[in-house]
Formats: sequence, C-alpha cells, structure tokens
Amino acid sequence: MNATSEIPCKYFSKNACSKGDQCRFLHDPSLIQNINLEENSDEKQQNKKNYGFENYKKPIYNQKEQTFEDQDSKSDKISKKDSKFKLNLKKKNDNFQYNNQMKQNERSQIHNNEKQSQNDFRDSKQKQKNNVNSDRWERNQENDEDKQDFKNNYTRGRGNLQFQDYRNDQVNFRRGFNRQEQRGFQNYDARKDDFQDEEHMQNIQKRIKKNVVVAKKILKLEQSIEIYEIVKIIGFYNQQLIILKANQIEFYNIPFKRNGTDILDDSLKTSLDHWDKILLNGWIQEQSDGRFNLIVEFIRKSEKIKNLLIYPILFQQESHILINEVTIKNIVFAEKEQDLILTFCQDGLIRIFQYCEDQYKFMQHYNLDQTIETVIKVGSNYLIGTRKQKIFIFDGLEIQSIQYQFDKICTQMVIDFNRVILKFDNETESSIYILTQNLKVNGPMYNGSKIDCLDIIRSYENEKLFIFSIENSVETFIEIDNKLQIFDKLQNQNIKNIQKFEMKNQNMLIQKYIVGNNNLNLKLYSIIPEE
Repeated sequence: MNATSEIPCKYFSKNACSKGDQCRFLHDPSLIQNINLEENSDEKQQNKKNYGFENYKKPIYNQKEQTFEDQDSKSDKISKKDSKFKLNLKKKNDNFQYNNQMKQNERSQIHNNEKQSQNDFRDSKQKQKNNVNSDRWERNQENDEDKQDFKNNYTRGRGNLQFQDYRNDQVNFRRGFNRQEQRGFQNYDARKDDFQDEEHMQNIQKRIKKNVVVAKKILKLEQSIEIYEIVKIIGFYNQQLIILKANQIEFYNIPFKRNGTDILDDSLKTSLDHWDKILLNGWIQEQSDGRFNLIVEFIRKSEKIKNLLIYPILFQQESHILINEVTIKNIVFAEKEQDLILTFCQDGLIRIFQYCEDQYKFMQHYNLDQTIETVIKVGSNYLIGTRKQKIFIFDGLEIQSIQYQFDKICTQMVIDFNRVILKFDNETESSIYILTQNLKVNGPMYNGSKIDCLDIIRSYENEKLFIFSIENSVETFIEIDNKLQIFDKLQNQNIKNIQKFEMKNQNMLIQKYIVGNNNLNLKLYSIIPEE
C-alpha cells in the first residue's frame, strides 16, 4: 500500500475507494468492520420499529364502502365526528342557557311589575288610614304602652330626681320587647286590614252619598237612672264603673249584660265615703304592675284651698294619703309616677311632690306663666292647653311650645292611637284639630256648633265614630277625607262627661257602651251592630 498519510480514507470506510493501493490515504480494515456493525445494529432497530408485532394494526373492514381501511384513518374519521358532535352540543347548550336567561328576565320583570302595583295599591290605601283603621289599632289604642310611641323625640327627664335611670330603662325595655314580639303579627295584620278598611270605607261613603245617614241608628238608650250630686264619671276599670259624687266615690260592678237585665244595679254598688270633704275632680291610672291608683281633688267645708286625696292601691286597699294645701286655683290634672305626684294647676304652676317618710312632700315646681286649661298624658310626655290659645309639651324637665296659634281655647284632648284629637271652644262655636305624632297640626276637621264634650269609639263594623254632645242632641260623626260628616243624631238627648267602655264574656263576645250624665240623670247608650 502506498499510503503517505495517516488520515483514514473516507471512501475506503464506505468500501468505495477506486484507487485501491495507489490511494495516498490510510486504508484501515477495522474501520470497515465497525461501520458495518453499527449499520447492522441500526438496521435491526429500524426493522423492529417498522415490522414489530406490537406496532401491527389490523385492517378494519368498512361495510358501507366494501373496503378495508387502516385503524389510523378510522380513528381520524371518528375524531372528526367527535369534534363536530361536541361543537353542535356546545351550540345547543349555549342556546338553552340563553333561553333560560331570557325567561328569568321576563319572570323578574313580571315580579317587579306586580310588586310595584302592590306598592301603589298600598300607598292608595294608606291615604284612607285616618278615616277607617283596623281592629289592631283599636286594641293598641287601649294599650298604655303603645301610647308611649307618641312624641318619641322628647325623652322623659327628671333632672336630679332619684329614679330617673331606672324609670327610663324599664320603659325602653318594655317598649323594645313588645315591638320585637309583635312585629311579625303586625305585618300580617296590616296586610289583612288594608282590604277590610277599604270595604268599610266604601260602605260608609255609599251611605253618605245616598243620604240615609239619619235612618242608620248608631246609639240606643239602654238605661237612665237618677244619681244625686254627680261630679264626674271617672271611667270603667276593673269591671267597675267609677262615679265621683260630692261626698262619695261609687263603684258599680257591671256583669255581662243579658236581655231583660239592667246594666247598673244598686245591689252591686259599693262606695268610699268622705262626708267631711267636698270632692271636685278625680283621675285614675293603671300602673305597670297592673294595679290602679286614684287621685281626688277636694276642699274642706268652709275652705277654698285645694287638697289631694290619694288611693295608691285602689280595689285592694281603702287606705289613703293626703296632700294638704296644694293650690288655691283648681287642679286641672294630677298623676302618680312611682314615688312622685305631678299636679298641673290653673295658676300656671306644675307642682311635684315626692313620697318620703309615709307622706308626700313638696319637691319642686315649673312655671308655665300661663293659665292651664286642659292636660293629657301622651306616652311619657304631657300636652298642656292654655288660655292663651297655645299648646305646650312638658317632658318632666323642659316646657316647649308647639308652633301653631289657635283662635280658640283648648278645652278637651282625646288620644286616637298615634294622634291626638284637640277640641277648641269659644262662646258659641267649637273646632276640632288633629295633632300628629310629628307634632304637626292638621285641620280643622270640624268647625260648627259648640260641642259640650266628645269621645271616640269603634262600631262593630270597625267604623271609627266621633260622639258629640251638642246643645240638645247626641250626634255621631265619621271621618271622610279628613273631614267629619254627620252619621246619626239623637234629639232631646244632652249629656256631659262622655265615657266609653266595653265588656267581654268568657267567649270573647264584646258589648260596647257610651255613658254620660245630664244633671241628675246618668244615661247609658249601647252601640247598635249593623244588621
């Protein structure tokens, strides 16, 4: 070999060198053997890959085309069909979701429209609330705790008095507890009573338009008896009608009336006698524990100074406490609050007495600087009517004026659920105004003949009736569009000191009455149910 270089011949390694021994590059036989071995090994791997059993795929017969086809082509067709099926399914799901969303939107729109219609309907009924109220409002009117909701923006205060914090805490607790307990029932009753109120209101308006008011009788005279020296009908409490006379306090126990029986029976009468005193006025109050107290204004014979007679536990004890030499002027209103006695006198002073060492001692006073004509307690505050035609509010600490100037003197106030009915008089006429819970004055709802006295009671048909004693008649009015319309009239029936009361038997059957006096005659009227 004539090789002159140690560089291997690349053609010889491939067994393709044409120069043979004359090639100047190195011909090494070992290179040819290694290459052959590597080529044989690569060839075996390739053959195993191309013709191995594990990669063998059996042809599949296509019945539709009557031919054989590979699995790869078959799987490709299946995958394409799967993709198309999934795409169609996705479109159907999208359409289904869209339709559901549209239906939900339609239902939501219908619900909103219905809700708006209900709200509009409720708003229209609310405008008639002052005319016809529900039985629930009547029951709340009789509940002293619900009356405390009036004028909540003024908190009762006593300055440095002893039981201020305890009293406020107790009142707030009872009020909050009762509201939470009754909230669910009140919501149901409100929806239920809306439809009843509308029906009653329509019936009343029909009767007014048909001019059959006189033919519709509301009151019936049940009994008239002579009682000498009547001073005042205090009211009906603990199933007893309390009558204040010049020297006695009489209690008529009134059972549930049956046909042919009298309401007032002398055999069921008891009395507290004070023959050495002249009784002038009286006020009764129910305490938070269910017991009653009675305060009576009196003078001793041959004297003019006003004194107080206090029964702290009426119906259970006959013992009483005296407060001597209170005022020369008349006492318009008096009330007991725990260990305190508040007196509102015509001389313009509010005197406060505190119980200490088995007697009441003068503690402090407030000066209104005006003659007090009438007073009523509303919640924890006192409304005061004065001779100067103004209304004031006393919360136990401050005296504030209601910004409204009347043209008559306030002579009577009546609580009507969440408002107060105010009666104003001059020498010949009377006017009726409404004081709302927000201290807004509305009216007059009546302006006409002079009214001696008034009260408000509901009929058996849930109609609110205003009972007036006018000159020589007893007239019944109803409220329509914030005005009073006459509904019934009893001629030759003049009474004073009108008081309402109800009786119930064991079956919750209710009987409703009006009582009043005319000089020596005590008269009782029953409310006639509509046939």
